[in-house]
Amino acid sequence: MGFVLTLVYVTVLYLTPAAIVPDLAPYRIQLWIGILALIFSIPGLLKSTNWRLPQLRLFAGLLICIPLSHILGPSHWMGGAVNALMDFLPNGIVLLLVVAHCRSIRKLKILLGIMLSIAAYYVLRGAQAYYGGILDSPFIITQHPDTNPSQLLLRIRALGVLNDPNDFAQLIISLIPFIWLRWRPGNRVSSLFLCGIPTLFFLWGTFLTHSRGSMVAMAVLLLLLFRRKLGPIPAMVVTGAALAGFLAINFAGGRSVSFESGADRLSLWGTGLALFKSSPLFGIGYNQFDVGGQTAHNSVVLCLTELGLIGYFFWIGIIVFTFVHLNGVMRAEKAEETDSIEDAEGHPSRQEELQRFASLARLSLTAFLAAAWFLSRAYVATLWLVLGIGIAVVQIARADDKFVEIAVPRRILGWSAATVFASVAFVYLILRSRWL
Repeated sequence: MGFVLTLVYVTVLYLTPAAIVPDLAPYRIQLWIGILALIFSIPGLLKSTNWRLPQLRLFAGLLICIPLSHILGPSHWMGGAVNALMDFLPNGIVLLLVVAHCRSIRKLKILLGIMLSIAAYYVLRGAQAYYGGILDSPFIITQHPDTNPSQLLLRIRALGVLNDPNDFAQLIISLIPFIWLRWRPGNRVSSLFLCGIPTLFFLWGTFLTHSRGSMVAMAVLLLLLFRRKLGPIPAMVVTGAALAGFLAINFAGGRSVSFESGADRLSLWGTGLALFKSSPLFGIGYNQFDVGGQTAHNSVVLCLTELGLIGYFFWIGIIVFTFVHLNGVMRAEKAEETDSIEDAEGHPSRQEELQRFASLARLSLTAFLAAAWFLSRAYVATLWLVLGIGIAVVQIARADDKFVEIAVPRRILGWSAATVFASVAFVYLILRSRWL
């Protein structure tokens, strides 16, 4: 029942029935399904095997820091603490639901199948409005590019939590790696049909969003993929050529992608660091970064400024532990030589499938974070969905007797702390290079 409710909740969260049928809004369907799903998740979350996961402990710390950012921050606003927690939970509980109920590869594939279906539905509805010139459609927005203000730019989007084209593009880019779960090295023709065509379809959808953040994410994915195949220098050449290609086909829709066009964003980063210095431990308050109606345009700066060093450490820690654990699954030695042999139909062994899942989950999380570097998406549902899938893969690997136990070195906490300071220093150096 808990798994079914998880699927229903994720579906309702992303499809947003109230946006399609406004008369449903007063009934708050999403809220009640979320509460019910969370209740059914409590037994699974209380299992000792779950609470040995450092990510859940860090997530609990993050949940505490969100209201504390209002109570101990500059505002000292108790009411804001409650509002902040209620605003975060609908997105954050996605991680808890996935970890509690997706305890098999089959369940993860069902979840991903639903998410890909939702994304495909939105791409088709958006494309219909885009090419049909339906300007009043809820699936597109209109803008005037900064390089040509007289031009009318159409960008497709989704509804609810994905009503910004950048959010929709970020979801698509995060889902694309999982399409390649169906790749079978022994049957490349059918694999190209099952994986290649859907990938091209979603890349087309990403293009119609004209999201510059997704363009950066695709470049990062290409760099990682070709680095393993060709080496670092050729990979950078291929990635540079791909970026040139993106610009040639007007991927950004006429919006500038130059350094000068990002000056305003860098100014906001500088403002964020100044606000962080005013309240370094607990931040200025969740959802309180507002400079002339604009937010940080950088997830690192946003989280650091709003939640302070303590909250930012918990946020970074969840990500670092997930990366390290996924790497552990990928490096796990095979228990038997026969495990590496595919069956007669070309299906990989269970361990190979999990290792492929871990590799794709790592790519998905990387793609999300690459896009999030230029967007304020530190708390959105898609982040917790991708993290939940990654953690679930690690759980499944640990539960399998054939797998070597994936160690959880204590030094990972040190790596998390180092990542906190390295990321802050990196932002600072970028700002300093601009001022020089």
